[in-house]
Amino acid sequence: METYSNSSSIRVLHVEDNLAYARLVKESIKDFSTSRILLWHCTKLADAYTLLEKERMDVVLLDLSLPDSLGLSSVETLHNRFPEVALIVLTGTRHEELGIQALQLGAQDYLVKDNCGGDMLVKSIFYACERQRIDTKIRDQALTDGLTGLPNRAHFMGYLKNALSRASRLHSNITLLYLDFDGFKQINDTFGHLEGDTFLIEAANRIKSCIRQSDFCARLGGDEFAIVADASEFDFEFSIPLADKVLAAMRETFYTRGGIELAVSCSVGCAIYQGRNNHIGIDRFIQSADEAMYRAKYDGGDCYCLYDEHFAKESLRSSKMLIQLRSALKKTQFHLEFQPIINTQTGVISAVETLLRWTDNEGNIVPPTEFIPYLEKNQMIRTVGEWVLKEACTQFKAQFGNLKRIPQLTINVSPLQLKDPTFIRCVADCLEDAGFDSSWLVLEITENVLLNDIDQMMSALNELVDMGVLIAIDDFGTGYSSMKYLMDIPAEILKIDRTFVEDLSSSKSHQLITKGMIRLAHALGKSVVVEGVETKDVARALTLMGADFLQGFYFSHPVSLDGLKDTLTINHAVG
Repeated sequence: METYSNSSSIRVLHVEDNLAYARLVKESIKDFSTSRILLWHCTKLADAYTLLEKERMDVVLLDLSLPDSLGLSSVETLHNRFPEVALIVLTGTRHEELGIQALQLGAQDYLVKDNCGGDMLVKSIFYACERQRIDTKIRDQALTDGLTGLPNRAHFMGYLKNALSRASRLHSNITLLYLDFDGFKQINDTFGHLEGDTFLIEAANRIKSCIRQSDFCARLGGDEFAIVADASEFDFEFSIPLADKVLAAMRETFYTRGGIELAVSCSVGCAIYQGRNNHIGIDRFIQSADEAMYRAKYDGGDCYCLYDEHFAKESLRSSKMLIQLRSALKKTQFHLEFQPIINTQTGVISAVETLLRWTDNEGNIVPPTEFIPYLEKNQMIRTVGEWVLKEACTQFKAQFGNLKRIPQLTINVSPLQLKDPTFIRCVADCLEDAGFDSSWLVLEITENVLLNDIDQMMSALNELVDMGVLIAIDDFGTGYSSMKYLMDIPAEILKIDRTFVEDLSSSKSHQLITKGMIRLAHALGKSVVVEGVETKDVARALTLMGADFLQGFYFSHPVSLDGLKDTLTINHAVG
């Protein structure tokens, strides 16, 4: 391999096994271009590939009759692997059809050696460079996201395909990071798409600030982004710091153009491609990073997850479950049951808790502990939660609306529902449509809701209270909320979790803790409901401790509305 340097600005690689012709080309270029062209020469196509991997070239002069060339297939291969390089095909015979085919496969020009003087060759090189510049500009526009200026999905797919091919040849490794934002939809819904676009531009700039010059990042669509980076070692030592760096950048507060703080977080999935012994296809590699990203979302967001085969089966199960849940909503396979809550002083049913039930296609009852997490993970909890609210209010009013005393209806609410800016309006509409008095409705939230976006949560809860809706804190004692939040939150009811009741008869510590929580709740001016009451002895003990209300199998299992109607007249006083 030889290099001929004339301190020029156009870098040309001549691939030619005929050394005499190669010297002729060298002299012709020197005579007609003076210092404009820098020329390289090699005799094999394989050497050309090696050089192009290491050096930037503007033009390749390619002889189709090389010993290791496959004719026009070599043109296609060169163009696909190095689309940024202009290609001029040289051949020893005049064959117009061959020339047209070469142009169709990506060549910029086609010359016959015998009729190719120095002047024509130099003009062809300049022409190829200019045409390549125009083609590159057009291609860049087609491969660039118009909003952020980042490469788009089509560009990403082409880049990743080439990166994986290069990694396989060089036995190197590739890191793929998939990024998605939690809360982006709420930005569009609350502030409009212009603010959503502003957020995406800022997010793109932050991503670019986190990567090296040799790395590649793209916007795949919506609020999804990807990063492709070379990883020298297969031990995640590079991937983890990169993911951490991206997350740190995204944790910096985002603002609207008007200075309003945005509640948004980022989930990152990471997959590694081992060039030495990894032969998975591009689609499976992308799917691996995507699955890892959704696992990060499932873990609460604002974190990264490294792809591992051990959760691939869980991902498949999750996909199947999601399909079944969507079908269940369309086919009305969900139904409601209700469990009474007993007043310890009067023995009457003062409220009932609404419980969601699902019977699948095979007629099996799926436990809520199995499907509720999938509803939350895939954002379906908002849709299903709205259905529960409407259905419960409508059914309850139709069944008990004529009674002199209507028990309060309690419904569990997910943090995702409270974060939804349309939720308050949804509650108001449900109450109005069903003719349901707001004082009959109790919305239950978990204690851990207070750990995230406390200001947003407090605002939503205060709006509900202003409507006349009551708030209950469910699973009290199992979370991590502070005393200050318990004092400030506009909840009238605390529900002590069943875990403190299970060993109440035999555990002195559970007795002391439960009694202490009841006293604490009363000191805060809140009523107490104790869940999980299954025996008369436990019911008596809790009544003596001062519990205001009891709930559990001792009084009633969850029942249909008809079954509930039969129990309303029964006195459940603990003797």
